[in-house]
Amino acid sequence: MEAPEVTSDANLEDDRRYRCMVLLNRTDRPGVFTWHCPRCTMPVVELTNAEFVAITDTMDMDSGKQSGIGVRCDGRYQGKGCRIWFYFSLNEAKKS
Repeated sequence: MEAPEVTSDANLEDDRRYRCMVLLNRTDRPGVFTWHCPRCTMPVVELTNAEFVAITDTMDMDSGKQSGIGVRCDGRYQGKGCRIWFYFSLNEAKKS
């Protein structure tokens, strides 16, 4: 019986990111909105011609259906790095 292959690298570390999907809708009203992290209140991105719809932390990173641009929050929370990654997904507004 062979021993299982162990692959370890001292340079690899656990992925401790906390991922949230931010859903946006396109708007025709011109304007710039600064998105702040709800945890540490640090400004994360500026959104142009988009309005916030919802935020969720239940997302499947292996699914291609919910793809988004990932942005890391660089803020501090309780003396440590915030560790939240926000993935912004722009949905087209439904026109009737």
